[in-house]
Amino acid sequence: KLTARVLRERLQSEFEVDLSSKEDKEWVKATVASEMQAGQEAPPRKKRKSESCEEDPSMPELSEEMAAVVGVGHANHFRLVKLLWRYIKDNSLQSESNKNVIECDDKLKRVFGRDTVTAFGMNKLLGKHIRTKETPTKPSRTEDTPRKKDTPAKSKPVKPDDYRGSPELAAFCGQPINNRFTVTKLLWAHIKANDLQDPNDKRRIIFDKTLKDLFRVDETTAFGLAKRSEEHR
Repeated sequence: KLTARVLRERLQSEFEVDLSSKEDKEWVKATVASEMQAGQEAPPRKKRKSESCEEDPSMPELSEEMAAVVGVGHANHFRLVKLLWRYIKDNSLQSESNKNVIECDDKLKRVFGRDTVTAFGMNKLLGKHIRTKETPTKPSRTEDTPRKKDTPAKSKPVKPDDYRGSPELAAFCGQPINNRFTVTKLLWAHIKANDLQDPNDKRRIIFDKTLKDLFRVDETTAFGLAKRSEEHR
């Protein structure tokens, strides 16, 4: 039976790396679970005769830097890991003193931006080199572009019979509002606009007359603000 433990031991033996730490064990378990789930959801694929460097356009596109290393322009995460390790083994890039450390050559330095990388750390850096889909970039804001004001979203008025809050809270909000999220945004908008946070401790909120009349205390904390607002519901 192929378990995460058996697979981890095989990986250690095949690639001569140490995967005995808690972090490495969790990564192996997560990778096995992810690949098993992907295999259940994806349609069956034809078996390849070998892990050759042939293109498969159905797989995600790789960055130019990564493609120059593995020799293909398309690969999913699982295949990319296999191709990378083949490149590492073929070029003897594992450290002699610690097989878990990869000493990057010029190509890998362009990919990872560093001189050395660990086997576990390498896997966490692969995501930015796998382009699953084209995502439009947001246009950068120029000085002429007006900045949107950080104002809370408008909430639909509540019928008087449906309102669950206090009259004081409704007066502060400008209308009866049952939505906790909207009430919280209105409170924080008031706090920010009137600079009521302690400059030495932003978690401490010193009330002005409006909030003193609403909550009947002189100050509270960011966490306590939510509890105070609940007293009016």
